[in-house]
Amino acid sequence: MNGEGRNGLPAMSGNAALNHRPTADNVAMAVLAGLFPKTGQEMPPFADALKDGEIAELTNYVFATFGNPEIRITQHRVTELRNGGVTSPLLKLVRLAAGAAAIIVCLLLVIVIRRLTKRARDNESLSKQSQG
Repeated sequence: MNGEGRNGLPAMSGNAALNHRPTADNVAMAVLAGLFPKTGQEMPPFADALKDGEIAELTNYVFATFGNPEIRITQHRVTELRNGGVTSPLLKLVRLAAGAAAIIVCLLLVIVIRRLTKRARDNESLSKQSQG
């Protein structure tokens, strides 16, 4: 195995995904979910065939052999990826902001309704005074 790529699969040797990415997540996800390019050979998913530790070992082997050997992945991280990954801190912030925005909108509605109600009462009071 020389990593040059065959049958439409990309070469692993010199591949930017193996040399310049900060994590091994992309390779582990390819092993878990498979690769399905528009042209060329597909790679089946191995999520049902391999345990998380085996996927971590395979991913680390690919990086050590064809990419940056300093990039590694743990069994725990593969488990997180299999389960949908860790929620992004940015996503948590967006959810918090959406909740805060909903509360602000509700408070503004309460203020507007109170002012409209007060105006209606004031107009009713003025109307009664002018009639009386």
